Amino acid sequence: MSAARHRTAFVWTAIAIFILGVLGACRSDQNTPSATDPAPDVTNDVPTLLVNQGADGRFGALVSGMVEVNDQDCLTVGGNLLIAPEGSFLHGDGKTLHLTGYELVDVGNEVQLGGGQEDLPIEAVDEEHRACLSPDATSATIEAIAPGPGPSAKWIDRGRTFAVVTHGSSSCPPTATEITGANDSVTITFSDASKRVCTADFAPTTQEFDLPSETDATQVVVTLLGLNNGSQTLMLH
Repeated sequence: MSAARHRTAFVWTAIAIFILGVLGACRSDQNTPSATDPAPDVTNDVPTLLVNQGADGRFGALVSGMVEVNDQDCLTVGGNLLIAPEGSFLHGDGKTLHLTGYELVDVGNEVQLGGGQEDLPIEAVDEEHRACLSPDATSATIEAIAPGPGPSAKWIDRGRTFAVVTHGSSSCPPTATEITGANDSVTITFSDASKRVCTADFAPTTQEFDLPSETDATQVVVTLLGLNNGSQTLMLH
């Protein structure tokens, strides 16, 4: 083969290598996001629940209002930051809240719970809590929920009369409107006091009942309906 043919083959090989390099660079550029590309949209569907760690949070005030999620994706009650008692947690769907000592609370529902309110300047707010406030907030109102004492039921005269203790505002206590019995169970329905103007305290109320004649008094399960902290099931003892 002549020298001229060698030079021609070399030139064509160089051109082919150059073209392949350009095409590879183009494909690489297409697959690599640039610095100006928007960040991927990452959405957290479960809101933040602030939990009171290590403090019992027992106050004699009434915390009331709707449980909601604010713009910072944190749970609030009555528009203020909700601080749940230790041991509370949010279920995986992000819509159901378990507060220690209470039944399940659904986000979007009105509640009346024991606790206390505190107004703080922004400097006194914990860093974790601050993340749940608007960036331009200068203060915060904290609603700390006390661990729920829960209702209780006890015999007064076994097989005949019993008492049920509930908790709420002392001026608007839960009032039983209906009692029914069947087999080994009793169901008591209470009126809803959440729409009334009530004192902002949290106190026990004891109500006495006759055991319905339809109920076997050997071992009685009592179900309470219509309470602000959800339905409750108790064993008479």
